[in-house]
Amino acid sequence: MHGFESHMVRMDIVIKNLRSDNRSENSLGYDCGRFIHHRSIELELEYVNLGNQHKVGFCDTCNQYHTRASLIPACRSDLIWQEKVDLFVDKVKRDVILQEPHTIELWCWCAPLPCHCDIIKERLEKEMGS
Repeated sequence: MHGFESHMVRMDIVIKNLRSDNRSENSLGYDCGRFIHHRSIELELEYVNLGNQHKVGFCDTCNQYHTRASLIPACRSDLIWQEKVDLFVDKVKRDVILQEPHTIELWCWCAPLPCHCDIIKERLEKEMGS
């Protein structure tokens, strides 16, 4: 068997606060505000903004007012944002094959409050069988 399926190892996926939490040993950590999608031939980095596309309060993305509770359903229904999550999940899966971490850490300013990281965590757990 080739690819990710041959590396299905049970690992923890945790959400941590960028301001206050420390990185764990033998972990992969990702800033869920943005991530490196790929490096070009010229070694330039392409960043993908993975942050909350929908904001608490008045949202310029959908012209609605969001509470923290309505933020997550808005992100789940945003197909453009979901495409970015797909890219991120694929990157994490590749990184796991190369580095074999014990933990995947999703870093965000919102933690421990509910936010887009909760959706990303759900997707990773589904994709990785955690």
